[in-house]
Amino acid sequence: LIQLLLQLIIVVLYLVSRQPIDIYLLQVPFLLVLMYMFWLCFSILMSPLCAMSKDVKNLMGALSTPFFWLSGVLFDVKTIGIPVVENILYFNPITFFVTGFRDALCEKVWIWEDPMFIGGFVVVFIATFALAMIVYKRTCKEVADVL
Repeated sequence: LIQLLLQLIIVVLYLVSRQPIDIYLLQVPFLLVLMYMFWLCFSILMSPLCAMSKDVKNLMGALSTPFFWLSGVLFDVKTIGIPVVENILYFNPITFFVTGFRDALCEKVWIWEDPMFIGGFVVVFIATFALAMIVYKRTCKEVADVL
């Protein structure tokens, strides 16, 4: 619900600023679906681990701030100018979504135009999905006992 309200605000601001409706906006629903799928896999991965160990929960709380500040919310990752740092940041899924929305709404760039950008997300998504399935399969019986 919150995401839909934020998307509605973006659409209103987009129209108020007299930006033209173009084909690049077709990426927005695609990015929303990818975002939902990734965070679902991530939550399936982390939920049993956080239920089993308070340390994992504390680690996630400690890492969420650096991941946010290094995600490119306040700056464009593509303009850092240091290729090694840019390539490392491409493996941050938050960077993928932030840059994808920025490219669709402001820069008028397709997300697949930079193979390293989409490739980093695909690698992280597949790894997250695989780990989520492994962790869920191994802990599904024990989590109910812990809770």
